[in-house]
Amino acid sequence: MNGAESNAPEPVPLGASPAERADPFPVLAALQREAPVHLVRCPDGMDRWLVSRYQDVVAVLTDPVFSSDLSAMAPPETPSAVTEVRGEGSRVRTTMINQDPPEHTRLRREVALGIVPSLIDGVLPSARRVAEELADAVSRTGRCDLVSEFCRPFSFAVICQLLGLPAVGPDRFFAAAEAIGSLDGTPEGAARTRSAIGSMHEYFAEAVAAKRVNPAHDAISALLSVQRRNRRLSDDEISSTCLLMFFNGLDVVADLIANGMLALLAHPDQLAALRADPGLLPRTVEELLRYDGPVNPGIWRYARSDAEIGGVRIPRGACVLVAIAAANRDPDVFPDPHRLDLIRTRNPQLAFGHGAHYCFGARLARAEAEIGIGTLIGRFSGISLAVRREDLRWRESVGRGLVELPVLLGQ
Repeated sequence: MNGAESNAPEPVPLGASPAERADPFPVLAALQREAPVHLVRCPDGMDRWLVSRYQDVVAVLTDPVFSSDLSAMAPPETPSAVTEVRGEGSRVRTTMINQDPPEHTRLRREVALGIVPSLIDGVLPSARRVAEELADAVSRTGRCDLVSEFCRPFSFAVICQLLGLPAVGPDRFFAAAEAIGSLDGTPEGAARTRSAIGSMHEYFAEAVAAKRVNPAHDAISALLSVQRRNRRLSDDEISSTCLLMFFNGLDVVADLIANGMLALLAHPDQLAALRADPGLLPRTVEELLRYDGPVNPGIWRYARSDAEIGGVRIPRGACVLVAIAAANRDPDVFPDPHRLDLIRTRNPQLAFGHGAHYCFGARLARAEAEIGIGTLIGRFSGISLAVRREDLRWRESVGRGLVELPVLLGQ
């Protein structure tokens, strides 16, 4: 029963229509008001218990009964891309994001010894140059697709710089990211996802082997240095960590910038306030993460045993969809939650998660968003949508991102 009992409530369809992908917030808000813990049917055909109130989301993310390890999930009646690709023997299960303590604690500690803040901060001057160069390139036509011509090339260049990889062939990597993040629950979709993960893991294994011979000042070389010193990181763990960093650094950052620009263009008063005071950029990024971040509806956990959330019994093996996007608009925590407010004084947003699995790349993602958005609004004083908002298309994915964002550029 997809981890649910036979007497579970009828699942509510979630995220299946283009209209709901374009604006998922009314459905999430209704569930939060009327059934804050409820079974939903996701586009991949899986049933999951959606948890939407802020306090319940934090509780799930800090309660060890809810596991990140996919082996804790009960086998569904109908296998999907999720279960087939992330099952026993899958390399995805060796990544930090799918581990519980003590293995997660060990792996995160070892990775932190190599990926130090100074290494991350060292790529920011290059990131600023890339943003300026991309702005130069798009300025020549007066119109561009921000997703394909700015956001994606920018995030690709920066993560390649951090990992010490050649910044070539971005289309290959974004195609792999689309397959890995797909919600296609068919056997064909599962095969595409499995193939993408396998080919990318091989790519990073080869990159790790090459850096062992020719180290440089980059994240892969830093992790290899940690491995040489304490021998607690395996080659497979380094490759899996690089894969995780790379693909989070691609789509999450690109979507954060694109979603953020769309939100600002839809709120000209807030955009004007930011133009008048660029010092608002850090606070702006925090509000954009809350308002319409790239993690939507949320992340998954698996019940190790029968549990209770908000008075609702969750059976052992059930998959819990921790609705970050809903929690970030919980009226009990955020006054006027559906309003974009760049000077919001209290903003404990959860876009990067909470607790032990708080996003390892949050520091870099925030910095990239500040650079990308700051460059665009600083360079183009008359930027505007080139199409109607209702004509924009959103990807069918585990995250939230635009297929394209056509804009007109005023100098």
